Amino acid sequence: MPGASQHRAIAVAAAAVIGLIRAQDMPEEERLPYVAGACLGAFATATLPDLLEPAIHGWHRDVFHSGTAGVALVGGAVRLAATKGQQMVSEAKQLRETAGTLAPTDPRQANITNRCQTGAFQRGLVLGGVVGVGSHLVADAATPRGIPLLSRGLG
Repeated sequence: MPGASQHRAIAVAAAAVIGLIRAQDMPEEERLPYVAGACLGAFATATLPDLLEPAIHGWHRDVFHSGTAGVALVGGAVRLAATKGQQMVSEAKQLRETAGTLAPTDPRQANITNRCQTGAFQRGLVLGGVVGVGSHLVADAATPRGIPLLSRGLG
């Protein structure tokens, strides 16, 4: 059974790969913050199911280790990305258009770049959070004990 360090290593590696793939379409200055956010989000959430259902309890690998929890997490993240994430992408695009009208030495350029990079980092955190918990569930599902569909009492 994977321990905390294995869950974190798997999550960060997966988040880095997924983040790098997704960042290919981003402006160059937003790629590193996005991938860094994804890795940090994955590291922070990779052990969340075990924090909610510790292995020292009889209810370990119950509801929060279920396939249903994984589907709910992905569904919630997709909804968040479709609303707030898209809003942040649109804002960054408008900021970059504004930056294009400013002189290169205009001090507002740095503020615009900072806001775009911060938004990319935040979007990466959301991605990483999903990857962290999702990779935990996949890693546990791959063990002989597996994970339940709903909960141990229901399937």
